[in-house]
Amino acid sequence: MNRKKILAMLSAILAAVLTFTISCFVLVSGASETAEVSDFFRNQLGTNGELIYDSLGTAHPGSGEITVALKEPIFFNSVTLQPTQEEMSNAKYELYCQVQGAFDALLADQPEMFCMDPGKIKYSYKYVGRIINMIPTWAINEVIISYGPNDDVAGHENEALSELRTAALSVSFSGSIYERAEKIYEYLRKNVTYTEDISNSIWQTAYGALVNGKASSKGFAHAFAYLCRYNGIDAVCVNGYIVNKGIRVWNYIIADDGMWYAVDTCGGNEEFTLFGTETKINGKSTFSEIYFPSGDFSGTQMNFFSYPKLAVQE
Repeated sequence: MNRKKILAMLSAILAAVLTFTISCFVLVSGASETAEVSDFFRNQLGTNGELIYDSLGTAHPGSGEITVALKEPIFFNSVTLQPTQEEMSNAKYELYCQVQGAFDALLADQPEMFCMDPGKIKYSYKYVGRIINMIPTWAINEVIISYGPNDDVAGHENEALSELRTAALSVSFSGSIYERAEKIYEYLRKNVTYTEDISNSIWQTAYGALVNGKASSKGFAHAFAYLCRYNGIDAVCVNGYIVNKGIRVWNYIIADDGMWYAVDTCGGNEEFTLFGTETKINGKSTFSEIYFPSGDFSGTQMNFFSYPKLAVQE
């Protein structure tokens, strides 16, 4: 019996959608909280990415598992009724990008999601199949994501989140946007110890900065963004490279003139400064010649997010 007849006989069976669960796990390396840019990076995701982002964002802050039905299934074909890993590879990679992108965007948008440990995100998936034009066609239509807590807050995630919010509420300022941002900058410079040691992941979070009083540039930036939102200032975190300093994280904010400017809470300037692309640093190079943003948050080269356009300001 030839292949065409075999497929025709099985077509009726496969017309009823068959679901397979694949057990392969992949490691995915205040009112003011509603500021307009609090979902800046979410808005750059596709439909599936947004669904995953939203599901993770409303999940328990500790450990757990969520199931997301994909609105846009990821399709692939196979030669036989048992698809090979090679036949599935492109679809799996696309799903990997969507899960990683959603997680990257969530952590960048929402500093309060510090309880989730990036190293403990895993996922499995389900796909369904049917015969279409005599070709076995499959669609990944569901992803099951498991996640775990940051070790420093494991077992008391809700209490840690409450501590962070309490800390933020105690840092409340008035005045113009510039004045409020300046006071937040000064508060962090005075009360948080900077460290380049990133062996402890909690130091890369707003919690490490505002509750433990110690943070890397990433922790400083996340704390600054978090406090800005509590003080009615639109702010985002920016990952990138600084000449002679290496990989760092800083911030962009919308100032009183409605334009975007950069702020580096870990920079060499003691005084608060709003940087435009052409702002001179130490009277020498411009900001854009020293600071190089990167949209690849996780270093996987899977997702590249964009940032707001900075004002020029010399």
